[in-house]
Amino acid sequence: MSLFARVDWSSNGPESRQLEGAVWINHVAVSADARIDNAAELRSTLKVGRDTSIPELLVRAYLEWDDQLCQRIAGDFAFVIWDESRRRLLAARDPFGVRPLFYRFGNDRIWFSNRLRRLVDTFGGMPALDDQRVVEYLLGTYAAPERTFFRDIREVSAGSFLIASSSGAVSQHYWAPRIEPSGRRSPPIEYGLEFQRLFLQAVHRRLISSGPVMIHVSGGLDSSAIACAADILKRDSGLSIPSLRGVSGQYPGLDCDESTYINAVAQRVGFPIESWDETRLDVADIVDPGLEEPGIRTIFRGGTMGDVAIARTNGASVILSGLGGDQLGTVEGYIKDLISNGKWREAIDELMFFPKANTRSRIRRLTRLTQQFAPAWLLQMRTKMRRRFPKWLTGEMRSLAAELAPPEVPPISGVSNVQRYTWKRLMSVETLRNVSMMNVHASLHEMEYRFPFLDKDLILFSLSIPYEAWPRPGAYARLHREALADLLPTEISERMGKAEFTSALVNKVRRASRSIMALFGTDWASGRYLDREQALSFCRGVLDGGIVGSVAWRQVWAMATLEAWLRGILAYDAAEKGN
Repeated sequence: MSLFARVDWSSNGPESRQLEGAVWINHVAVSADARIDNAAELRSTLKVGRDTSIPELLVRAYLEWDDQLCQRIAGDFAFVIWDESRRRLLAARDPFGVRPLFYRFGNDRIWFSNRLRRLVDTFGGMPALDDQRVVEYLLGTYAAPERTFFRDIREVSAGSFLIASSSGAVSQHYWAPRIEPSGRRSPPIEYGLEFQRLFLQAVHRRLISSGPVMIHVSGGLDSSAIACAADILKRDSGLSIPSLRGVSGQYPGLDCDESTYINAVAQRVGFPIESWDETRLDVADIVDPGLEEPGIRTIFRGGTMGDVAIARTNGASVILSGLGGDQLGTVEGYIKDLISNGKWREAIDELMFFPKANTRSRIRRLTRLTQQFAPAWLLQMRTKMRRRFPKWLTGEMRSLAAELAPPEVPPISGVSNVQRYTWKRLMSVETLRNVSMMNVHASLHEMEYRFPFLDKDLILFSLSIPYEAWPRPGAYARLHREALADLLPTEISERMGKAEFTSALVNKVRRASRSIMALFGTDWASGRYLDREQALSFCRGVLDGGIVGSVAWRQVWAMATLEAWLRGILAYDAAEKGN
């Protein structure tokens, strides 16, 4: 759903504000793109009818709770509320930024939209680029999720609301739940059963759609669990879905091919799983880049986002993704919790005598534990000392890169170290960046990704589980592996590994090498960011095998897509000016 709002503080008339598709109640208007999970509860609390629309429900909630409504609603949402009597605007985004929301200030005006292109079009020409965001992209190190590639366009931060008036704007983070420790300790099996119930509920919520629904099936634990849960819900609960299908990218001939596990899921569920070949050559981001950002059509791990193409063919606008499973379920901080609670013997056993322990694995555990007890300033200093900035960055950009640092994750209290590290992963720049990138891409095709593992109720429950009830730390130990085991084929539930996609990335870059190298033979648009000769030498070194590592291959792709994108947006600017 398209969302657009504009307010001009220099005028008082109706022409001073514009909200597309707005719903007005008592001089309050809302423009929204929202899927609300607790709509029935809100309708009951606010004493409105069952057929009250989501936009009207948001206005009623604002009139009742003001900006506190953000903490009262659950789901994926981006909305802008204009309060005519107070001449105040409230914009908010869901806890994980599943629904995009961009804004721009300028000359006593503010604009909001869930489509970045709409804001670019409000400038007289192509807006100035954000140098930091470009450097983050080249290095693959994101420090500020609210930045876009355009200096004067920002995203409303995930889990935040922004209040704007004629006197300015202020942003506040509302999504930092306080978890009250429970004095009662249940057996782990009870936590597992409740996790499964909430997980099925999370999948159910995201399957509700007026059209066909697609589920991305990678062969890993997380996406496989979603597919199997959806099959159970459709079969046993009578859930009405016009059409349900799986979509799967496969890598024939590469060591990251997971067709064995995908086939195991296909045999378990009662709906078809359609695949596409992730190894095929796709240079769309080089020959026809999109405006929003470089590399928006292909993903760094090596393939394409072919699930969108299959969804379009099947008339679907919803794709379920397993992103968030690793962030929610990985076990970290368990040994630190044992030590913090005086359980030294158990801590030593976990450090030294765990199953399949050897010298290397013991050193790894001890190193991670030492890092967990180290003060933050020491870790930051260590990171800065280890930084090496590539010569292919220009001098000015190397200086900028030296200042990059990820933001602090809003803290939560009343939890164990296991839960605290889970929260940090969920709210990390990387997680928020991946969610945002996927849905910005999907929105170009009038689609959306939904993420069952990023369900508010599921996460709040997981954060309330005491560390003793989490699995013991180990390779690929996950909170949800045992909880969801009876939903899964044994090939998935007993799988203790993950695919590593470096070979897919290498395949993609090698197959696109002719297009990549051709970019160096014509006019150079990246001169502000990349030293052309150094970049060319680096790319040749990687393609010839002299420079190795997945980071190097990713950086080659980033250089190529940035150069192509810069040329593309310059052409877009010329077209807008009629040149």
